[in-house]
Amino acid sequence: VGKGLVGVVARPLGGLTDMVSYTIDGIHHHTLADDGVFVLRYPRFIQPDKILRPFNYKQSEGKFYLNQVARSNDWLGDEYYYHQCLSSKSIFILTDQRCMLLSFDDVMNHWKVEWSHVYLDIEKIPEVLDSGQGTAITFSAYMTSSAANTITGDFGASDDVAHLFHLPQLRHQRSWEH
Repeated sequence: VGKGLVGVVARPLGGLTDMVSYTIDGIHHHTLADDGVFVLRYPRFIQPDKILRPFNYKQSEGKFYLNQVARSNDWLGDEYYYHQCLSSKSIFILTDQRCMLLSFDDVMNHWKVEWSHVYLDIEKIPEVLDSGQGTAITFSAYMTSSAANTITGDFGASDDVAHLFHLPQLRHQRSWEH
């Protein structure tokens, strides 16, 4: 009879001890695991025609960068077309509605929009300039002065904003074609 009474008390206490031990081990393991989840590749980019094609790293990378800034700017309806990394902290993106330049903010650790223009605001066909320093693209866009001040910096009373940016040396001159 004495062994039975001891078992009634010991078994629940043993189970409670195991539960506390496993909980503490789980918390300890979770706090030591700083590695986190590493993304091996960007999410697949599915083109607007919804046809599933083989994975394309460059398109997936561009769509990923667009998504980084689209949520904060209400551009979720934009369809990604093309992007070009100008440097490790600067990316030019074309969508179906606008073109934009992104830059990486080291302080906030995220991508931000330096400037963007809808295509209707661009006044003339962009010019490609080849110089000894490499290839550059220049274009001008029409904006109200208040929008120019908030998006691209202080330009005074001018309604025209001109952009000039240099492209890195491209391996494939026509890499934008799908």
